[in-house]
Amino acid sequence: MRQVKELWFEDGDTLIYLASKDSDRAPSFLVDSITLLASSEFFAVALSPIWQSSHVIDTVKYPTAKYSLHFAPDRSFSYNAALAKTKAYANNDDVKLLKHYIVIRNIIGFVFKVNCVGLECYDGLLQDMSGRMLMYFEGVETSVAQQLGVYVTNSDLWDVRNQPEKALDLLIFASNYSIDNLMLESMIHCVGM
Repeated sequence: MRQVKELWFEDGDTLIYLASKDSDRAPSFLVDSITLLASSEFFAVALSPIWQSSHVIDTVKYPTAKYSLHFAPDRSFSYNAALAKTKAYANNDDVKLLKHYIVIRNIIGFVFKVNCVGLECYDGLLQDMSGRMLMYFEGVETSVAQQLGVYVTNSDLWDVRNQPEKALDLLIFASNYSIDNLMLESMIHCVGM
């Protein structure tokens, strides 16, 4: 994944990679550590010296960078040589990986109040985001979900007209966390389609 312009702040001090530490991929985001630290204890731990010591930052290429974070794909993306020969497996794995990147991008976007992005075919985005956000952010599930609900509304993800899968995803998400305005909006579209 390349640099994401809306999450690349020239004065940022934290490089975020959508890859493991041993990957040769370039960072996708350059953001401010103070905003990350204020959002979650997860980032306080991840930016601590003990976790930062194992990765050397190229300060010539990224002069403002002091920290790096790596969000490697889940272990379920392991390479299977026998299955990789089939086109169906490769396409499915590519889609899973892309969905992983989208979820991480949207979580960082959530922290920096940058609009959410998605795919037309990504019908489980809200469920995936809420599950991942519960890992990274403190507070009870309802608090995280309420914050995600505001983000969904501000990013226009609540507009699910003529998109039955997304309407259902929004309805499940909203009903799981009792977000009335989103539940009503999604129910209206689910009934009307």
